[in-house]
Amino acid sequence: LSPDGKKAAFSALPPGLWLADIATKNVRRLIPTEATRPRFSLDGKALYFLAPRPSTGDDQRYDLFQLDPTAPNATPTRQFDDIDWFDVIPD
Repeated sequence: LSPDGKKAAFSALPPGLWLADIATKNVRRLIPTEATRPRFSLDGKALYFLAPRPSTGDDQRYDLFQLDPTAPNATPTRQFDDIDWFDVIPD
């Protein structure tokens, strides 16, 4: 849920990261690939999520990406490689 409570980000099938406007109930897919753990920045201007790395066994690892949830065709940017968990917390 965004900090202002107006948007909800979630991952679902078909694969992708989705953004819902709570008031209008409009939903749009932000990215068409697998994503998990979407989290808004504290100011709501960025959305962070994990995307799976190619797996070579039972130990799945992820990369952390950031994108602008307000941009219609935002391209995610990789922030960190090979992590398995993150959270957004105030300083």
